[in-house]
Amino acid sequence: MPSQIYGFLEGFACGIAFKRDDPSTIHWKNLPIINEKCMCFGYGLPHENFTWDISCEPGVVGASEKVYQTEDLIVSFDVVNIRFPNKVDIPENKPWPHQDQDPENPGFRVLQGLVNLLPNGPDDGRLLTKEWYGFTGAGMKWLAYKGLKWHKPRFAAYTCYMPAADASQEDFIRKKKALKECKSTTHWPNAVHVGGLPVLRDGKPDPYHHDIPKSGKSQLNERGFNLTGIPYIKAEA
Repeated sequence: MPSQIYGFLEGFACGIAFKRDDPSTIHWKNLPIINEKCMCFGYGLPHENFTWDISCEPGVVGASEKVYQTEDLIVSFDVVNIRFPNKVDIPENKPWPHQDQDPENPGFRVLQGLVNLLPNGPDDGRLLTKEWYGFTGAGMKWLAYKGLKWHKPRFAAYTCYMPAADASQEDFIRKKKALKECKSTTHWPNAVHVGGLPVLRDGKPDPYHHDIPKSGKSQLNERGFNLTGIPYIKAEA
């Protein structure tokens, strides 16, 4: 899977071609727009075949099947996280006020997931820690002074599932339209919001952005098609 993401980046038509073995090509002028959170929102990524392969992976979807105790799930059309340790032009990491859960429905609603695609072990950074500390600029400099530097790239796909029973017919219809147009969604699998954030290059809509993958629309297997929610649309009387 990482090789396919590298291939996606190397096939991107912008500037000097990115090369996975040439750190000097890791620059925003050669890459899709990746925001300060290292999320790539556009360019058909949510509907690439390799992205769908991740969402349909038995070990990935199976975790949510255990949590929700059902196989009748739908999945988000979410983004991919791409981060390089030697990328020097990452935008400033600004606050991002947003809400992941529904305040009108207290309690557990949806489980957000992230699939790590590159090797890491117990000595590497991760999302889950027993204690949390908000690192400061001075703290990061101290770590660098001690020789602790970020040297591994990170690729991850966001996958979020919820029971089909929790979505409405309007949700399924909206999700079907998003699939047809290869639009992304937020982490909410019932497609509460479709379209993602603007993809801007130099403050203007990126001329290299496209919704439909360059490789063509995804070829879904039966599991993937069920995860779109389309089979749950009721026929009109």
